[in-house]
Amino acid sequence: MAATYAAQAPGEGLHPDLVPGAYKDIYVTVTGDSSYPTGGYALGVANMPVPAMEINQVMVANPWFDTAASPKQGFVAVWDNANNKVLAMAQATAGAADPLVDVTATTNLSAYTCTLRVSFR
Repeated sequence: MAATYAAQAPGEGLHPDLVPGAYKDIYVTVTGDSSYPTGGYALGVANMPVPAMEINQVMVANPWFDTAASPKQGFVAVWDNANNKVLAMAQATAGAADPLVDVTATTNLSAYTCTLRVSFR
């Protein structure tokens, strides 16, 4: 199974036809799967939810978040530009002054979504 990518409808963020310049912007909601892959989820033109020739820039708009959990749970979403992947990161030891680390491979993120702002043409 793999992560899914869905474009938000116009009015839910940026309207893709109103961005000045050569690129268009769209908010993309990424839904994790039941087995997080080592190194993150790939995002390229092949799995963009709209036709695209090239991805110019990706910015994280919202972290990985499970809105159904009580209390709310989440991970930090990070865009890896060198490898074109969105990562889920967490603190190695809760409450410690440790750097963030990639979530363990095979972690179930199927209840988590994150939002990316993608500039493309």
